Amino acid sequence: MAAASVDQSTKSYAFLFDINKRDIGNSAVVNAVTLDPTTFQIVDPYTQIFSTPFRFLRLSPRVDYKITPKQSLMFRYGYTKNDYDHYGVGSFNLVSRGANAHLREQAIQVTETAILSPKVISETQFFSSTNTIRIRPIPPIRRSKSRTPSVAAPIPKHCRPIPTHHYQVQNITTVAEKSHTIRFGVWLRTVALTDTSQENFMRRLASWSRICFWNCRGLIAVDARK
Repeated sequence: MAAASVDQSTKSYAFLFDINKRDIGNSAVVNAVTLDPTTFQIVDPYTQIFSTPFRFLRLSPRVDYKITPKQSLMFRYGYTKNDYDHYGVGSFNLVSRGANAHLREQAIQVTETAILSPKVISETQFFSSTNTIRIRPIPPIRRSKSRTPSVAAPIPKHCRPIPTHHYQVQNITTVAEKSHTIRFGVWLRTVALTDTSQENFMRRLASWSRICFWNCRGLIAVDARK
């Protein structure tokens, strides 16, 4: 679903709001076997159908603003939410091997377009996004020998989110010369990943790591038209 609004008086700005929501009810089939602990012979096949729902939500507002007759600015914000319950369950993987996966993403994009001359157009873009992934194991079921019903074990507290940051800046200039179109520019991108791993007995020792990548490219393209 999308909604748009335009300033009819001066037509100096436009607003667009996009909403995308999906709820998908999937199912996973577990096909396993029960073995005899002494002879390792198949005692009884095990089949189970488990629900693995998937939920998706996307919110994206956008604003276009005309600064001057030859210069415009675009701003877009995006929020994405993904929830996948019982991820990894199916085939030979039992419910206890699955996990609940949650993804959150926030993105910002700013684009400035300028007409430098009747034949030259420059576009500068800045993009930033933050992705956070959290995987929570499905708590095992504690079987009790008494008549009290079985309860689920508490979810461990060490399931911390893993954030990833993306930053990108680029400038593309387009030149139209008779039957040729020339494009050139520069593209700079960096990715930073932060992760924490808890180890040792009772997970009392924690190791922290941060990885950063840099990438810079140049672009030159020529398009000839008859």
